[in-house]
Amino acid sequence: MSNRVYGQSGQPILTVDQWRRARGLTWRGLAQEAGVCHETVHRAIDNRPTSTRTRRLLADALGVDILDIAEFRASILGE
Repeated sequence: MSNRVYGQSGQPILTVDQWRRARGLTWRGLAQEAGVCHETVHRAIDNRPTSTRTRRLLADALGVDILDIAEFRASILGE
């Protein structure tokens, strides 16, 4: 039995870092794809405050819905 939790999109709910690794991206690679500074990716991975715009850019770069990223889901839905 799998302990994975799935979002409404049918994708598993993973952390930024898990999605990054699943996509084969480095921190800098994700930053480049999202058009943000690599320090911003570190902030997101460390679950430090990031803007809604930045969260959307990262989710888009990862090819997932913003609610499929655990840290973002928790802050958006208050989980």
